[in-house]
Amino acid sequence: GRHAARRFYQCRFCHPDTRSVRDLLARLSDEMAPETELQPMAAALLLRVHDSDASVLQALYTTSPEVNVRAFLAASPSPAGYLDALKHALHGSNAKPSRDVIRAHLTFLFTHFLPAVAVREEDDAEATREFMRQAALDIPRQKTAQAMWDILKKAEDAGTDPALFELLGGYVDAVRGEQQKQSAAAKDKDGEKESLNVGLLTRINLAVAAKIAGTSDSSPFRYYVAKAAFQITSSRRTTSTGPWDRLLEKLHDENHHARALVYLVTCALLGRVGGEQRVETARRVLQVMRLDTLKGMGDFMRGVDDIAAFLNDASVGSAVVLKPSSVNTLDRLQVALLSVFPNIPRPAGARLDWLADHSQNATASSRHAAHYDQLLRDVYRLSNSSAHLALLSTHLLCMLFGNLGDDALAFLAGVWLNAGSISESDSTDEHTQVQYAALRHAAAFLDAHLVADRTANFQTVFPAMLVMLQSPDESVRGAVARCIAVVVRICGAKEAESVYAFDAIYGAQSDKLQYLDWADFTKYAQVVGEARANLERDPNYLQAFHQKMLTQSKADHKKTSGYKQRVLCHLLSHVNSCPLPGVKASLLRNLDNVTNEVKAQVLMPTIESLVSEQGIRDVANNRAYQELAAYAASAFDATAAPDLNDPAKDTYAVYEKVLLTSLRDGTYILGISFAEPFANSTFFEARWQRARDALLHRLQHGLFAKLCQSLLQVAVEDESLGLVCKKVHGNVLSDVSLIIRLLVASQLSAEDASQPASKCPRVEQSVTEIRATEISTLAVLAEVLGSTKIAGPLELVSCLLETLSKVTHTVAPDAANRRFVEQLIMSAVENVVHNFPAATVVPPGSIRVDTVVEILRTSENPQSFHQASLLMASLARIAPDAVLHNVMPILTFMGSNIFHRDDTTRTASAWYKSIVPVMVASLKEKHGTGMDLYRAAREFLRVFTSAANHVPRHRRVNSFSHLVDTLGPADFLAPVTMLLVDRVANRAVRQNSAESAGSLFLPSTACERYPARLQLSLFVELVHEVERLSQPDNLANPPFLEDAPEDEHPHAETSSKRRAAAFLLLCDHALRHLKTTALATSEEERTLSKTLLGLLLAVSTVHVDDPSPLRLT
Repeated sequence: GRHAARRFYQCRFCHPDTRSVRDLLARLSDEMAPETELQPMAAALLLRVHDSDASVLQALYTTSPEVNVRAFLAASPSPAGYLDALKHALHGSNAKPSRDVIRAHLTFLFTHFLPAVAVREEDDAEATREFMRQAALDIPRQKTAQAMWDILKKAEDAGTDPALFELLGGYVDAVRGEQQKQSAAAKDKDGEKESLNVGLLTRINLAVAAKIAGTSDSSPFRYYVAKAAFQITSSRRTTSTGPWDRLLEKLHDENHHARALVYLVTCALLGRVGGEQRVETARRVLQVMRLDTLKGMGDFMRGVDDIAAFLNDASVGSAVVLKPSSVNTLDRLQVALLSVFPNIPRPAGARLDWLADHSQNATASSRHAAHYDQLLRDVYRLSNSSAHLALLSTHLLCMLFGNLGDDALAFLAGVWLNAGSISESDSTDEHTQVQYAALRHAAAFLDAHLVADRTANFQTVFPAMLVMLQSPDESVRGAVARCIAVVVRICGAKEAESVYAFDAIYGAQSDKLQYLDWADFTKYAQVVGEARANLERDPNYLQAFHQKMLTQSKADHKKTSGYKQRVLCHLLSHVNSCPLPGVKASLLRNLDNVTNEVKAQVLMPTIESLVSEQGIRDVANNRAYQELAAYAASAFDATAAPDLNDPAKDTYAVYEKVLLTSLRDGTYILGISFAEPFANSTFFEARWQRARDALLHRLQHGLFAKLCQSLLQVAVEDESLGLVCKKVHGNVLSDVSLIIRLLVASQLSAEDASQPASKCPRVEQSVTEIRATEISTLAVLAEVLGSTKIAGPLELVSCLLETLSKVTHTVAPDAANRRFVEQLIMSAVENVVHNFPAATVVPPGSIRVDTVVEILRTSENPQSFHQASLLMASLARIAPDAVLHNVMPILTFMGSNIFHRDDTTRTASAWYKSIVPVMVASLKEKHGTGMDLYRAAREFLRVFTSAANHVPRHRRVNSFSHLVDTLGPADFLAPVTMLLVDRVANRAVRQNSAESAGSLFLPSTACERYPARLQLSLFVELVHEVERLSQPDNLANPPFLEDAPEDEHPHAETSSKRRAAAFLLLCDHALRHLKTTALATSEEERTLSKTLLGLLLAVSTVHVDDPSPLRLT
């Protein structure tokens, strides 16, 4: 009856799930049960772990614990099956377990499941320990935690292996210790509600966090942190995540209690590890936190006055206890952890490269130092990321600068140089804000030195300030200007105590720096300070400033030149030492227009690194390196020619390597084979385009000209090599810009009378020797240009004429050499003009021929005069206006010189061919035809006819026939004949017929060469002139051969009669020889004949009283 009553009670009052659980356990414990049913029953039993009813779980865990363990291990390949189910039951998204449910789960876990798993494989034990770590971090409230610690204490007392509890082992004692310190324990006022003692829970949380972090070297997490630090810093990498990484992942856990406890553990751990481990741990923590800015944080610090008390462990722990799920609590935990980083000391023995870009791969020896510097930069950036947390920013920065000490300025320089792009407009507001803040803090650092009366030489960081003057942001430039102003004030001291960051500013590369002495640096800084206003307004002004300040000139004193060179070398040494390609390029951009022979010498290490295998890859992948390559290549300008020509130096080999690297495609460059993307030559060339353009520009605008100048110098100094050098120049001088540059470089220097005479004798060459060398060099170049076919533009002609002018007006020690150079240059100009296209006409005023005119007027050397005449004839073809403007003065002063030698036939022919047509065209354009044209051209034609006697007899007829042909016989046969007859009129009228025929031989023979029509037309014009000469008072129609007024020429009437008689004599002799006519067929000739007869009759009628004309008629 009692047994039946028990069964009735169970059936009436027991939960049905409880009965099913017990039934499953009973069947599983039956040794006769089929094996095919065991697995399904074990899986069904595992599902009961998710049950939220405490009575069901009590039945599950207490009925037959050994059977449960076997079932759970059989239901999945590893303990992870049961642990995953347990985790979901306790921490699932919808899980809200009661305290009894939690107690049931954990009691079974510690008492039965863990000891059974301990004898299994290591992987199973590791999975179990991982669950225990997570369980330890998810304990929410006081009584639940109390239950957890009670269960753990019983497990420890039962002799369970402590290794199973890894994180939890020994922590019960820590909890108990804190509880015992509590003087008055809180009592439950309500059996179902927890009494919350904030102080006790805070201390317990901190004690647990400290226990997990470890207080001794044997702590498990100390081992894991050391192992993780080794994996981070060594070349060995592992893809597996260790306990330390899995713990850090809980920093973003959705469970507020677990997340808060991990923050407390991390803070405690950072306070206990040291050296390199501390740096790597902090760096890793900051990465996992993903804290990019403090702007998103709310007003969690409102009303806070004591930031240190607000962020201490007790205060932060209380916030975790009171409001674990609050966003402000999370912000407070993050800031508390962040405040640990600024106080981390520098790794022992580390040499910091404060300005380096630590995003690049560092060497193993410098990796710890790079990570340390980058960690502090991240802290600085976060400290300046929010203007609403001024108290926090001040707190963090004070700790940071206190930790850095005197290295603060070097650290700040690295911050502003690495914050963003220096001169590009793509820098973000955040980058600009960090740069501005760093520069303002740098100014405060410098002010502190000034106030403390500490005079340090800040030349090591001064170039870093200059670089920021190119920032597109005006506020940044203003902050730089403030720093420069303080440096200038510091430079007012007589001497400096030390050089700031001496041999340390660039880390291991600092030994490449060239330092300035205190006097040079103070002078340079003061000059920069004087230009501070312009530098602040214009980001491009620094380049013009350095060009004006550092470019040497011939007028510079030796001390001034030395100072400029020292400053230049100092700045270039920073280019070699600085690890940032953007800063290197920026410094070189400022010095791009400064020319000095030391520029390429000092930059040689940088240039060689750019054409190394790694350098070529950097240029291909980095825009800053591309810009650097362009400005570095520009150093090979004309001033580098001596080094390129020096066989003792390897400058030319490096130059050739740079040139070939920039010109060749990307598939194979200087023996270096590349994979993609270098196989695409377009890709490669696009990245070397700027460097190639810079090299070719320098080559075309100075460098090659300087090399050619060296060859010219060799030709002057060694006559045996003169022919070889001239031949080389003849082959290479095809580029007009190069020729012009050579001419400008070879032009004679003007004598500077403003320079005072030297009081002490100089060892250098005398002025006479220098001038003789210059003339000889110019002679070689002019000889080459005169013998080379050059189709040059107008600029080359203008440059040659300017060079000719300087030679003409110089005072040469040897006049013969000067005249020879004049002739060579004129020959070169003629050669260039000769190669102009036939229809080329330059704009008016483009060419000045005054120098050639001056030579024609003043030269006593026949060869110079001859060459100038030929040149003038050539210039008339392309610049008729310039020649026309000077043709009459030339002809007036030339007179008969153009014909007075047999060897000037070429000159006369050239003038007939070039200058005469220009003059004729101008006369016809202004005066048309007929008598107006005759009178306008009279003086021009008289120049030629007056020189008739100077032309050899056997050439006179051909010469004047050529002249008439060039002029145009239809318009100019008559005036030329009249002028020729006028020359012999006085003699011819007094001679007999035979003698007068001899006197008129030249004009009559010249006439006979033309057709009868032109001869008859000539005779008509001659008779018309006779009529005009016979009527001197007819002012409306004066004669062509008009005399001067009577007071200047008293026998004008007699002269007119003689001219008239001479014209009639010419007509008589010419008509006698006029045998071939076309009167029978040409109406024009018949008309001309009738007109001529009528005119002759009229003349004979008018001159009845004058027997001479009448007789001739």
